[in-house]
Amino acid sequence: LARLLLSGEVLVEGRRVLELGCGLGLVGLAAARAGAQRAVLTDRDAELLRAVEASAALTGVEVEVALLDWDRLDDGLAALPGDGAEAGAPEGRPGFDTLLGADIVYEEAHATALLVAVQHLLRRGVAAEAVLVTGSPASRDGVAALCRLLGVSEERFAECGHDAGTLSVPSGSGADSEGDGGRGRGPSGLSWSVASVPGVQHGKPCRLYRLALASPAG
Repeated sequence: LARLLLSGEVLVEGRRVLELGCGLGLVGLAAARAGAQRAVLTDRDAELLRAVEASAALTGVEVEVALLDWDRLDDGLAALPGDGAEAGAPEGRPGFDTLLGADIVYEEAHATALLVAVQHLLRRGVAAEAVLVTGSPASRDGVAALCRLLGVSEERFAECGHDAGTLSVPSGSGADSEGDGGRGRGPSGLSWSVASVPGVQHGKPCRLYRLALASPAG
């Protein structure tokens, strides 16, 4: 994902981005380097966030860090840096254009937690879209679970290198699909697309996902 940001294949220049599960911060630092107006890097591990701050200072990149636990999103949102005056920020919460996440789905449970967190953040108006990158479902159980929950047709993906649909994710603790293979459309659904990441010359193939709130039917 960092390479896609720096190359402009995923556009963040002039945009406000919030990274989920930033780890050591490569993606968020790349977003700032690529011209993001604001880059806030979040993780549940305070020690990792201190390492991110040190990396930012060494590289001369300006980012913000904040603790954010997917199981306690509202508490984390209330503590995010900023005055909440940005466009699209409801009820005093900071507003962002894009959620970013790279390689943050390891176990099957992570897939459900991520989708519920993304839907929650999008519905609250915290961001307009989410852009995620994972490895292949063949190499990680969590990625396979994510693709199943979304309803990705592996046959279509193998043939075309992409797929798209809509998933209904309730606001509770689980993810549930409607319609054929998760392609039903509802007022609280997530529209999604997935495509192969181009230009991967070494290592295992990667997938790029884009998620946004689906428009109500009718």
